[in-house]
Amino acid sequence: MTSAAPGGGITTIVAGYDDYGHLRACRRAFPDPNYCTDLIDQLGAFGVTYLNGASGDYGLPSPYITPRDVNLRHLVLRLAQAPNGRVRDALVGLLLRRPECASTVKDLINSPEVTANTRASLAARLLAAAALQRTHKPAFNAHEPRYMLIDVADLTTAEGLPSADDDGGRPLLAAIQNAVSSRSATIDYVVGWESAARHTLQEIAWARVNEQSLALD
Repeated sequence: MTSAAPGGGITTIVAGYDDYGHLRACRRAFPDPNYCTDLIDQLGAFGVTYLNGASGDYGLPSPYITPRDVNLRHLVLRLAQAPNGRVRDALVGLLLRRPECASTVKDLINSPEVTANTRASLAARLLAAAALQRTHKPAFNAHEPRYMLIDVADLTTAEGLPSADDDGGRPLLAAIQNAVSSRSATIDYVVGWESAARHTLQEIAWARVNEQSLALD
């Protein structure tokens, strides 16, 4: 799978994607267990709270209260490089919870400072989030009638992938899985991405219940 690279060239985005190798490299680069705790705390500021390991789980306050406390560009980049696969997949949850963050992911994909492996991690999860939005569109719209769909037509067209709008995004999900599993055939990435979608929908539902409860008080 290829796409236009910074400067107008062509670069591999997902072909040769090796998330397992990326995970091992990240563990060597980020051995501090507090690295993931900090990422999970930052996600919480955006309403993504389904991951265990936040400061609150250890009886400590999070230093991040609202999205204004977080450098989104750094968060997205660090999620793509996280040493834990479930934390990396939380980027899908962030995009589903806050679709407006997709513009930051796209900027990083096109940044000359991003490595090929990180670009692959970002692109795969951006495409997965866009597909899952369509798969679960009725549920998202039920909670948020003005829910914003992520536009990935530029990526899918450039790389010869199915449109995110085809058959509820399912062909695109399958195509991404086929591409990224070429070197990690035993990993079912779609299971992890679907799990992020289910957790996100549950979090949105809880948020709506809390809002209604506060309105009644």
